[in-house]
Amino acid sequence: MEREESVVLFVDDESINTLVFEESFKRYFNVITARSGREALDKMSRYPVKVLVTDQLMPEMSGLELCEIVNSTYPHVVCMIATALSDSDTLLKAINQGGIFQYFLKPWKRHELKIAISNALNLNKLKRQNFLLNKNLKVRSSQLRHSDYKYKTIVDNTIDVIFTCDARGIVTFISSTIERYGYHADDVIGKSIFNFIYKEDLDYVTGEFQRALSTQQSIPVVFRTKNKYGEVIYVEERGKVDLQGGDFTITGVIRNVHEQVLAEQSLEKALNEIESLKNKLEEENIYLKQEIKLNNNYDNIITRDPRFNALLNQLEQVAKSDASVLIHGETGTGKELIAMAVHSKSTRCDNALIKLNCAAVPENLIESELFGHEKGAFTGAIQQRKGKFELANGGTLFLDEIGEMPYEMQAKLLRVLQEGELERVGGSKPIKVDVRVIAATNRELDKEVREKRFRGDLYYRLNVFPITLPPLRERKTDIPLLTDHFIQGLNRKTGKNIRSIAKACLQKLIDYSWPGNIRELQNIIERAHIVSSGTVLKIGQWLPDAPINNDSSLVTLDDMMKEYIIKVLESVNWRISGEKGAAKILGLKPTTLESRMKKLGIERFVNS
Repeated sequence: MEREESVVLFVDDESINTLVFEESFKRYFNVITARSGREALDKMSRYPVKVLVTDQLMPEMSGLELCEIVNSTYPHVVCMIATALSDSDTLLKAINQGGIFQYFLKPWKRHELKIAISNALNLNKLKRQNFLLNKNLKVRSSQLRHSDYKYKTIVDNTIDVIFTCDARGIVTFISSTIERYGYHADDVIGKSIFNFIYKEDLDYVTGEFQRALSTQQSIPVVFRTKNKYGEVIYVEERGKVDLQGGDFTITGVIRNVHEQVLAEQSLEKALNEIESLKNKLEEENIYLKQEIKLNNNYDNIITRDPRFNALLNQLEQVAKSDASVLIHGETGTGKELIAMAVHSKSTRCDNALIKLNCAAVPENLIESELFGHEKGAFTGAIQQRKGKFELANGGTLFLDEIGEMPYEMQAKLLRVLQEGELERVGGSKPIKVDVRVIAATNRELDKEVREKRFRGDLYYRLNVFPITLPPLRERKTDIPLLTDHFIQGLNRKTGKNIRSIAKACLQKLIDYSWPGNIRELQNIIERAHIVSSGTVLKIGQWLPDAPINNDSSLVTLDDMMKEYIIKVLESVNWRISGEKGAAKILGLKPTTLESRMKKLGIERFVNS
């Protein structure tokens, strides 16, 4: 798509927002801005706008009101709305009514909004193509009506081929107009009419011929034939069956319909392509709506740590390959951010980065999430649905918390990675996919493999290029940078003007051990930002006075969970399901509890 054609109009009554949008996207799209609905309508009358991105809450005219006017005046323009509202019922209603292509929550993420705008531009292109096709279809319909009139005139002047044949298909008479196909009457009379039918259509025409004889009804048949020069031509045959003296005679007319058939096939192909592209855009749009969440408020990787910079150099090298990447790191170290960086620097960056948190999907739904399902595959499958692999075709799939994937599902995932094809749940047709996989875990997967909780073959398939993210306590020099980055982001979001942090408070942040890593630091800064007034950030009593003691007596979360599950099981005599079962006490489904017991290696010990 040419950049000059990609005119995007951004409307917001706050000048800082229009400036940020223009600076963020001007190298991708031809961006113009407006500060009100009236100014936007004025610019739309002067510029070939393809996509409208507007704020919802504006004085005089809201974003929804602006979109309603644009939809009625410029039906090809695709409308999107930015909103800071948590209650989006009104926007969802507008989307369902077809007035808005998509909405997104402020503050927006540049990468996701870029993909959304690109999809909107593609939809605008499809709308214009569809308009032209419909226009061409009307012209073609008019041409076909004219052709019908023309061919009626031809028939009236006996220009079509008129023939008679017997019940065996032997031609007994044929008009001189057969010469239009390069034959003379003597070439055809006395021969079977089936000799002149294209071999791939022969069974179909023979069947229709026999049906006409048995029903004594006229049956129109369109088939291919060859003229004397070997050229394939579509013709339509209409015959009348007569029974005279116990013998069947067929009198018919053969009409050349080659141009009409080719025109209809061309139109059908074009409409099918449009429908396919429309479905693809709808599927991607549904996924993007589900993905628009405020997971974090930073776009770039912030660091001056030499170890982390060396890691980024490795990232730069692996990004341009299609090698699988396995990101190791504690919770909150930014594994998803690294996955996004690998994708953005890869050759697949123009296609989607699809994300799936394996720990957040119920065990009985993860196969459908990954591979999709057919309509009726299980209760609640009311329509066909593509999985994350199909949505990521040509792009990248990020599997977060891969260590939480059920053991039985790991074999199916390995098969797709090895063979590059999948089958939807309830389906039998293999579907080819081209997907690069990036996985992340906070578990020690090599230990999980040794203890039979993770498949070794899948581990080695994913661990082609391992990246280990250092915890924040090993990146002390980055804490001031990250702190300032979070403060500035919160200033833009809230309108406050906090410019610094006291040295003592900053030293307290540096001395803290940060078990929750960058995510914990971000939460602490946001908490302090809320209660701080003036221009200096106040940390207060959010942190302990000394670093957390790494006591060797502390146990892992898995060990603590294992000990507690065993304690509950023993209290109910190892009963899992039922009203008095362990699953009910723990607030889990019985199948989920059994899966967790297997993963933690919990087995009932019976005294002999």
